[in-house]
Amino acid sequence: MDFAAAVTGLFLLMQSNAYPADQHVSLTPDGEDGCTLEAHDYCRLIGAIDLQAAEARLAETNQTFWREGDTLFIAARRSPDTDQVRMCCALQTDMERLGDGIWGVAYRLSRIDEAFVDVWPVPLLDEDELVWRDRPVYRGPHSLPPVVSVPEDALRGRLEMVELESNALGKPRRVTVYIPHGAEPSTALPVAYVADGGNVYSYGPIAEALADTCTAAPVILVGLWNEDPGPEEERSQSELRAADYLWGFDPDRFSAHDAFLLEDVMPLAESRFGASADPRDRMLSGSSNGAAWAVSTALLHPEMFATVSAASLGWIEALDAAEIPDGRVTFHISAGYYEPRFLPDSEAAVEQINAAGGTAHLTRYVSGHSPLVFEQQFARSLAATFPADEDCVPQSAE
Repeated sequence: MDFAAAVTGLFLLMQSNAYPADQHVSLTPDGEDGCTLEAHDYCRLIGAIDLQAAEARLAETNQTFWREGDTLFIAARRSPDTDQVRMCCALQTDMERLGDGIWGVAYRLSRIDEAFVDVWPVPLLDEDELVWRDRPVYRGPHSLPPVVSVPEDALRGRLEMVELESNALGKPRRVTVYIPHGAEPSTALPVAYVADGGNVYSYGPIAEALADTCTAAPVILVGLWNEDPGPEEERSQSELRAADYLWGFDPDRFSAHDAFLLEDVMPLAESRFGASADPRDRMLSGSSNGAAWAVSTALLHPEMFATVSAASLGWIEALDAAEIPDGRVTFHISAGYYEPRFLPDSEAAVEQINAAGGTAHLTRYVSGHSPLVFEQQFARSLAATFPADEDCVPQSAE
């Protein structure tokens, strides 16, 4: 873009953002008008960004974002034949079609200086254009820093995919395992059993970074994959995932998946990879539906698991799986301020567990239903559950 075009674009941007306040329609995330930050943690503004403003900001890029006061603006260029563009993941609403292939959205955010929000309009213009790990993120000046992770090419531990023949499930199922450097079948290291097996590919480098800095002990991670629906399966992958993870949704399938964990996955982790069999060394970790699975599984087997890390618990029925144990299990539960449906359930779960004599801690993040939050909660829970030995030497000091 030449200098004249840049000046013209900036002029259009200034003109197009000169809106009287009464031209904006302020919607809740569910689409109800009259949203205010006094009653909600974020509001979507309709009419706060127009085509000229979006095009001026986009220039030659395909997506961008900017902040003005307590408002975050996002603009994206997509294929002209795209019917819908939706924000993922912290702020999950539709974008407005502003023109031919140009989309925009604006949000007023409470605590915007502390917010961290991924900017990920989907579908992408080009699936190869952005990598999930490198997605753009708005971070306020007082937000939590990103979780530290070991770069892929510097990872000293190893990641391994295993396909298990499961009698409980009646078919093979995959697990992904992160094994710290130096772990052997006899080491009996702490272990986290993780919902959604693909999470281990990002959680493994996080666990290694925590161990390298003596923030946590070395930990084995075992991630359980869900079933990919075959050609004869009527349910979608998300429906099958819900059946595996949600207590009461599909009792037979939940029970089979529970047996898969206890009879297939845990013996493999202990005999082949060196995971500890001590309940105090076992943690269950999950997000969203996976958080419900972690909570229900710990309630069903409090003698087997000492800790739960549950990010964005949105299925309060998870607590119906069994009676709440008196202090045998510690529940680390979190949700984001920008999660209008998950935050109330997470708050209610913590209240119910503590009222019943159990032990639960709640963390609220200034974000939404996002892997950015799930990683923060995983790292926080891991460090709290498995602290490093007192004589630990940081890897960088060796």
